[in-house]
Amino acid sequence: MSTVISVNRNESGIVSGGDYSVNQVQIMDDQKEYDINWETLHKEINMLKSNPDSFIKKFACEAGKAAEKKDKQGIISVLSKWLP
Repeated sequence: MSTVISVNRNESGIVSGGDYSVNQVQIMDDQKEYDINWETLHKEINMLKSNPDSFIKKFACEAGKAAEKKDKQGIISVLSKWLP
């Protein structure tokens, strides 16, 4: 199962991370400038850091570095890397 994940408009629900999935993060033209609620993002990342799964912890650490810098492109890059 593969899907296109539209930033701020993802209606697909569950995102597959299986071996044969090929997900794409897509920013629509009208989404070039969008606001990220950095406080909420930090809370979500901190919850992921406490997850027992080592891959989820590694993802959270990478996303956390970009979130600390409030780097929108960095967050998108991390998502693109980790969502197969």
